[in-house]
Amino acid sequence: MAKRDKKTYFTVFALRDGTITTVLESRKPRQDQLRRGQRIDEDGVYQEHTTDARTYENHTDAQRIQKHITIAGAINTRRAIRNLLLPKLKEISEQLFAVQERLDAIDKRVRRD
Repeated sequence: MAKRDKKTYFTVFALRDGTITTVLESRKPRQDQLRRGQRIDEDGVYQEHTTDARTYENHTDAQRIQKHITIAGAINTRRAIRNLLLPKLKEISEQLFAVQERLDAIDKRVRRD
């Protein structure tokens, strides 16, 4: 395992929707190991392989259970964000729009004077 004070790098296996089902930790890849156009993202992922349901047909029951737990966690996280954060963001956006309208009105008055 990598030291906690150092950045960790990953190769991931993900579903088409971006849900990561498996992660392999590795050392920082050398520049010559990165394929053309490939980059290391802010999470340290430098390789991503897309998988589908057929990939898991030959896995053990434990591996399939872990995959389902991972997918359930991803769905629950999306729902939590959608239900908890998006209404608040909409409210903040509406408030900012109202403030912008007030500032525009003040700006017009100042320019007239």
